[in-house]
Amino acid sequence: MSELEKLDVGVASIGEIFNLLDGDENTKFSPQKPNFENLRIPNYQRPYRWTTKNVNELIDDILEAMNNKKSEYLIGNIILHKNKDGDKEYFDIVDGQQRLTTLALIFYLQGKDEVNLLANEVDINSITALEKNFNIIKKCKKIDDKFINFLKEKVIITYTITNDLDQAFILFSSQNTRGKPLDDKDLLKGHHIRFINRKTTQQECAKEFEKTLREKRNNSDVFSIVLTLLSIIKSGSKSELQGVDLLSPNIYENFKSEFLSDDIIFNNYHNNFIATSSVQGGEAFFKYLKKYTELYNGLTQDEIFTCYENLWGGNLYLARTYQAIILFYRDKFNDDSYDIEKALQILLLNFRLEKDSVRKESVASDFEKWFKEIEFASNKEVFKNKLKEYIRNNILFKNGFSADGQRKKFEEKTYFINEIKKEFTNEK
Repeated sequence: MSELEKLDVGVASIGEIFNLLDGDENTKFSPQKPNFENLRIPNYQRPYRWTTKNVNELIDDILEAMNNKKSEYLIGNIILHKNKDGDKEYFDIVDGQQRLTTLALIFYLQGKDEVNLLANEVDINSITALEKNFNIIKKCKKIDDKFINFLKEKVIITYTITNDLDQAFILFSSQNTRGKPLDDKDLLKGHHIRFINRKTTQQECAKEFEKTLREKRNNSDVFSIVLTLLSIIKSGSKSELQGVDLLSPNIYENFKSEFLSDDIIFNNYHNNFIATSSVQGGEAFFKYLKKYTELYNGLTQDEIFTCYENLWGGNLYLARTYQAIILFYRDKFNDDSYDIEKALQILLLNFRLEKDSVRKESVASDFEKWFKEIEFASNKEVFKNKLKEYIRNNILFKNGFSADGQRKKFEEKTYFINEIKKEFTNEK
């Protein structure tokens, strides 16, 4: 069976979606239409965040279609994951949550309290927006019986149903709807939560995940930075850094589960993972993310770790690679001395003096080896000695260097090497 044959695609009225029509009206478009009674918002979904503007635009669009006497009005597409929970079958909303929740509020305020979607347990992060929009809809005089009947019977939506959650995510990320599309972070959240059996654990992991998403550093979210650094580490340790986007790797593909871990509580999760571990599905992924987010946040307290964060252009490749090596080293050897950072700075500065421009390919080729050295070093002293030996042989006492006829460059490198000698070989 092909991937497309697994999809159930159709059209339904909003009344059909919420099972608000009587008798044969509930099969208006197709007698084989699914029963949407058990619509559900899964734990991996982002909180309800529609604004006043979003709600008013939706109401005005429907009102305009009604006043123009449209026979049907299409308001978009929803993607549903057909999912079993015990003996009960549910349709988990992968795409369309914001719009459907708002429509459910409208029906609820008109006395249609049988809308099952609102019986779902509410995410605590959704309460503020729900209360605000509840009050807006309650005060809206445009919503009368005529509006409700048009909404139930004439407003339609296309639906796509799949039994495969990964396929649902792919469909979601590839289409352009009026709602805010899921990104790699949302896809990862959904991918791993589905492996967790305990509902309370799902909720705890989802809550911790949302908390991580709110953390920012220099206008970038910490989540993306951490998984970017881990992507660099994983690729570098396998000598596969060439061709990797050092700034925006495909974190969804990189951190999908490679296998399902035992569904257990990790009381001492810091000792259960290393940066190059295979990605485990379920709770283990969230513990893995928590560990490296905490490690990264701790490192950002040190100026020597953050000193290159404001670089731009090609230099940002160097900054990310520098941080990835430090994160990998600190994680493996639990060494918080600054020896390694200082030695790496020597490599970075030498790299800049040697190169007229910085390209990710040259960064990858020059620094990939250090991930391998950390991976295979039996202890921190072995790695430190390798690094120092490289600096002595390839920077300090290398016969000649490429001045390329540029006196300024020659002088800069001479000064640089003399300064390294003072720092690195304890010359005074």
